[in-house]
Amino acid sequence: MGFLKPPPMPAPPPAVKPLPEMPDPTIEENEAAQEAMEEEKKVAKKKKGNASTILTSQQGLIDDANIVRPSLLS
Repeated sequence: MGFLKPPPMPAPPPAVKPLPEMPDPTIEENEAAQEAMEEEKKVAKKKKGNASTILTSQQGLIDDANIVRPSLLS
């Protein structure tokens, strides 16, 4: 009665290798990286300048206002 036997168990998966140890960054490297990031932010802010502001004149809008409202009666 071979059809009543359970199927053979598969082989267990191979063992997972641990990740290699990463050296801890020194405090000086962290400080240098932070200073470099701050310097890049300052330069980017200077490059951006007033380009992101809305530029308008004293005249305001010259076009006529769109005051037509559609209604069901017309």
